[in-house]
Amino acid sequence: MTAIPAAAGKIHAPLERRGRKAHAANRAGVCNNLDVQTRVIAHSRCFIGTYGGLSYLAPFLGKPSVAFHDGRKQLLDAHVNTAATIFRGLGAPFALLTPKDADLLNEIL
Repeated sequence: MTAIPAAAGKIHAPLERRGRKAHAANRAGVCNNLDVQTRVIAHSRCFIGTYGGLSYLAPFLGKPSVAFHDGRKQLLDAHVNTAATIFRGLGAPFALLTPKDADLLNEIL
């Protein structure tokens, strides 16, 4: 998981930082990993990671979410479409990309 912090110091324990990225692996254990991950996303500007539960959590926390998946064939369109509709209603952007989409973004940027 990678999250881009909005402001330093909002999470109780200091995070390992590498440039703009905050890494919480050293703060999360079996008993608190979901809490730590939720706090990191809640205090970030956006979520960038793999498609799954955390990519769905970010919009519920009011954060944009960019999720990567290796191919749309394996996804259930009903899940993706329902999520996109809900997130649109929440005003939180959600983008589901494949590696080819990332290559295209790289060319644009």
